[in-house]
Amino acid sequence: MKVQRLVVVLFASAAALVPSRRAPPRPNKPTALYNAIKAPFESPHAQQYVVCARRAIDDGAFDTARKTYAYYHERHSLRHKRDAAKMVLRWALLEQRALNATGARAVFKLGARVVHDELRNGDADLRRAAATLFCSWGLAEYRHQHELGSKNARDRATALLRHATTLDESKAPVLKWRMFSATEEKPPTETKKKKKMVPPPRRTPINQLPAEGSADDPFALNVWKRRILERFARFHDDLLSACERDDAAAVEAACKVLETRNGKRCPGRSKDLVGAWTLRWAAGARAAREPLVVRGPGGVDAVPDGPGSPKDPFLDVGAAYECEGLAAGLTPRSDRALALDGARGAPAAFDCTYLDERVWIGRDDRGAAVVFAREP
Repeated sequence: MKVQRLVVVLFASAAALVPSRRAPPRPNKPTALYNAIKAPFESPHAQQYVVCARRAIDDGAFDTARKTYAYYHERHSLRHKRDAAKMVLRWALLEQRALNATGARAVFKLGARVVHDELRNGDADLRRAAATLFCSWGLAEYRHQHELGSKNARDRATALLRHATTLDESKAPVLKWRMFSATEEKPPTETKKKKKMVPPPRRTPINQLPAEGSADDPFALNVWKRRILERFARFHDDLLSACERDDAAAVEAACKVLETRNGKRCPGRSKDLVGAWTLRWAAGARAAREPLVVRGPGGVDAVPDGPGSPKDPFLDVGAAYECEGLAAGLTPRSDRALALDGARGAPAAFDCTYLDERVWIGRDDRGAAVVFAREP
């Protein structure tokens, strides 16, 4: 037994001296890919937030990246001024990428407020970060002067660039560019003012608007809004398609997706209830497409937007409004609760949980979904 134990020990020792043939672990590709992003930042919070935002941008989720930058600004900008200036710069560049010039200007202003008071302390790193921020702001003001409607964009940009130069002399060569030189004067007919985009009519489906990039694209200056409308159109299509398939589980899941995004304070008293609807789902099953026309005060079928348009809440609590189709009237009981007088095929009372230009969702006393779709 002693000889066997000695042989085992010697064999284990020899095996330990032999180098392992196992391949070394592969480096984490995402970590290696985003190491350059982490480099300019000092605090670990900023490194984590910027990596999350960069991943979201790579996935095409611009709104997620935007919320990431905004959350960092609200929570950590007061403690980490230098990182906050760099983070705001990335946020502003994202807004410019989304063709949201007014949003980019607002973000640059946020960054200027963050670094303004701390610049007097003489922090060299903060001054360099602030100089880059102001330099980028000046270039953005000149580049997007038509979208911003700025008549003195060159003067505004030059002032911002000069301020950046006082913070960091390495930015001085930008002032020597031809468009910012003091001797350069452009004739008034050299630059053509872009055509002002007219907003699309209210309640027009996104698929009926001019194509993106066309001459009459109403969202040429705000691609972000088009992306939001396209996303909600997909949510609506998923819900209505599930109603047609009579898929109760899919209808419930699609309703919850929209209900978590309800932005109306008083959906049960909103002016968007006025109009022609079709019942698509009730009592946990597909409905027989019963029509419902809700008329506002004076018998109006629709409430257009405009300077004189009434604001929400629009319907009065307890005041019954005339309806046609599956109900004779509609009575708001509160900001969310609604009652249908003489309803056929729909619950007599339910809570309005989601409402927009195309879809109207409610919940009856058992929590079952009630889905209406606006008539095209």
